[in-house]
Amino acid sequence: MSDRFVCRFAVGRNNLAYSGVWRVWTAKNQPDLYLAVQAISGEMKATVHCPRPPLHLDWERHYSFPKEASGEVAAAAKKDGGPHKVRWTGCAVGPFCTLEYRVIFRGKSLEKNGKIVPANTALLPVPTEQEYVEVAVLLGPTAPTNGYPRDKDA
Repeated sequence: MSDRFVCRFAVGRNNLAYSGVWRVWTAKNQPDLYLAVQAISGEMKATVHCPRPPLHLDWERHYSFPKEASGEVAAAAKKDGGPHKVRWTGCAVGPFCTLEYRVIFRGKSLEKNGKIVPANTALLPVPTEQEYVEVAVLLGPTAPTNGYPRDKDA
């Protein structure tokens, strides 16, 4: 895998984020997918591991504390049951396409004063206090597909 994918996003406008900055990225040498709040990505993250035959024949998904996480919360959590805390199967939304992550930003939960973010952070529309913004991360095939779901020129 030569190209590494990284996407940073937050709710905000005018270079100001009113939510935490989230990051979706791929591994350097494997087509694995990660999701975390950027500020704590070294402490907690959600992971989708691709199959690695012959030992791992299927996809593996978990929310966990990475081995290198050394914070007080991570140390206590890993001591009590290991690093992997939640597992899921992915939700099929079409042929060879799964919904892996959903991040929901509730309008009434946003910060009142924004924080400046770099230009490489995608800013999503700011919802009213009665609304929310939802980000869905889908995993699909590397080749073009026919039918749903499909996104052109993405």
